[in-house]
Amino acid sequence: GVGDAFKIMCYEYSLQQAINDCVLCPITCIQIETHLDLTGVDPDDEDALEKIIDTPDRNRIVAEKYREHLDGKPAIVFGVSIAHARNMAAALVGQGVNAEAVWGVDKERKRKIDGFKAGAIQVLCNKDLLTEGFNYPAVEGVLLNRPTESRGLFAQMIGRATRRFPGKECGKV
Repeated sequence: GVGDAFKIMCYEYSLQQAINDCVLCPITCIQIETHLDLTGVDPDDEDALEKIIDTPDRNRIVAEKYREHLDGKPAIVFGVSIAHARNMAAALVGQGVNAEAVWGVDKERKRKIDGFKAGAIQVLCNKDLLTEGFNYPAVEGVLLNRPTESRGLFAQMIGRATRRFPGKECGKV
């Protein structure tokens, strides 16, 4: 890996420093209690995670909290699986939110992303698609609806809401 080629980090520019320097917008973190217990679950076991995380009650709670904290604002949901992204989009639609699920080989991916950027879709629910290389500065919210132990992945996900955009005071995670 990269660690074999590079032994010394010569420079690090942290997310916090970029926020302090006003390169990125500040973020507000909101913790939502959904009574989730992942004790003993392998974080790489997608099937086990999906059974625990992707439940109608939990998805409804997350959708309600989107309405409470971000109602109408562009947001991205990170799910544990494609099925979870679809179910989360359905839960949001059930709350009156225009939401779509999108994933890597989705044949309608371009239409959905273009619709999101045009404001026709309020929330995109995804599984491992919008973490890197997706840049839409108007995103105001990121719903981390999946666990991760990876600091890099966590920074990539919350980073979707840190881009500066006119009228945007902060990103909500």
